[in-house]
Amino acid sequence: MKKRGYGPLIAVFLVTLIMFGTLWESWSALNTLLTPPEVTKTDKISLVINDGESTQQIADELQARGLVRNALAFRLLARIKGLDVKLQAGAYTLTPGMNTDQIIAKLLNGQPDGKRFLIHDGYRLEQIANSANAIKLPHFSKDDFLNYTKHPDKFPDKAKYPILHNLSSMEGLMYPETYIVPVTYNTVQMIDMILDQFIKVEKDNNLVALAQQHQLSEYQMIILASIVQREASNAKQMPTIAGIYWNLDKNPSEETVGFLSSDPTVEYAYDTDHPPANGKYWNDLNNYGSGKTVELDNPFNTYMHKGWTPTPISSPNLAALQAAASPAKTDCYFFLTNPANGDLICAKTYAEHLKNTGKYLNKH
Repeated sequence: MKKRGYGPLIAVFLVTLIMFGTLWESWSALNTLLTPPEVTKTDKISLVINDGESTQQIADELQARGLVRNALAFRLLARIKGLDVKLQAGAYTLTPGMNTDQIIAKLLNGQPDGKRFLIHDGYRLEQIANSANAIKLPHFSKDDFLNYTKHPDKFPDKAKYPILHNLSSMEGLMYPETYIVPVTYNTVQMIDMILDQFIKVEKDNNLVALAQQHQLSEYQMIILASIVQREASNAKQMPTIAGIYWNLDKNPSEETVGFLSSDPTVEYAYDTDHPPANGKYWNDLNNYGSGKTVELDNPFNTYMHKGWTPTPISSPNLAALQAAASPAKTDCYFFLTNPANGDLICAKTYAEHLKNTGKYLNKH
């Protein structure tokens, strides 16, 4: 009988050794990629995850901010652990030096340290309350929010804000911005956060002083900005629209005699008297079911009542506030937007405005 050699066994052993070595090297390389980068800063970092954001976007941001070494390695481990289907939007506090497993565990926990809250340009208080309620903060009350913002005298922190003195509403003071609200915040703290941002924007841009140079008080500026916000189709139009309303109030013509005649003020008045059951505000006047809507007897209806509205009608953004604080000089009293290109078409007289209406709006 021929003796069997050891060659095949040695070959198998060598192949196994090579495979094991390759796997070990691969594992070592992956393990290196999953270890945290060298820590140079100890400050905590807030990672904001938006609705619909993918694990790839999150991984790229983590790598860019020095929290993970390799975005691809993070994505692979995140997918294995199911992060891509369990991710919850919000703000998460992460610490440099956390390894990939710790970061994923933090995100998988599904309890962000803060919630993302967006106030849209031109929203009114009811819409803002609905948006705030939708992020489901455990200590937030929609009813309290509306009670405090519609009755500033009931707001527990009113003494902190001189601007609230003698105001009947916080309409217009809820600055449109994306906020990251700590989950521990209650209703008062959320309102404080928003008011603080409004005051900061106002101060940083010297808005009150600019308004006073144009014979407008701080509150008149905010009212004007809130109307401009709802009237303008784009930011480019805002200074001229503000200038037209400044004329209507400060230098009325024989035709206008002090009436602002602003459609959004009528929409605000109608929705205040008839709150929409579906929560959809700011419908076009033609959609309210009556051709006599402009005859609505409400102090916000600037077709029926002269001068500024009792309060702002919406939350103006920075462009609207700047336009109101420093209105453009114009000799116009009427305007419309050309639907073809978004240009503002102004007129000095109502007769001229009617011609523009026929030319630009009644083509069909």
